[in-house]
Amino acid sequence: MEKPDYTAAEQQLNRARDVLGLVNDPRLHAPERWQWMLSMGRLAMMQKKYDEAEQYYKKALELRQSGDKDAAEMAVTLAELGKLHAERKRFDLARDEAARSLAIYQKNFKKVASPQVRVRPFDASLGSTSLRGQGFLVGRTSGKVIRESC
Repeated sequence: MEKPDYTAAEQQLNRARDVLGLVNDPRLHAPERWQWMLSMGRLAMMQKKYDEAEQYYKKALELRQSGDKDAAEMAVTLAELGKLHAERKRFDLARDEAARSLAIYQKNFKKVASPQVRVRPFDASLGSTSLRGQGFLVGRTSGKVIRESC
């Protein structure tokens, strides 16, 4: 299988960075800066540049932490970090980030959530952890860690 070429995507994102760089006040265009960092992290993930992706995601978190810590952007960024950790087989970190993301989503969307929907990120009595969200499932069954895409 041929290796995908992400050159055009990288060029477009670099142009966006250059435009955002023209603004002297870093507080301006914060949503656009966050989106750029998230996009660069996703691009790095696709290229399997995991250290680089992690840096972009952490910068995206830093940018949003000065505002509402329960903002949807925080949940999205934490979910992306969770996917990164799962890809790197850091399942405990993946579970933690996914749980934090899920908690923010639940808090933000409590009013619109269906009463039949129940999310159970951890049930110690069953000895299992199961998180489903943002493209991955991490679980622990009989001491074995499992990961599968969903």
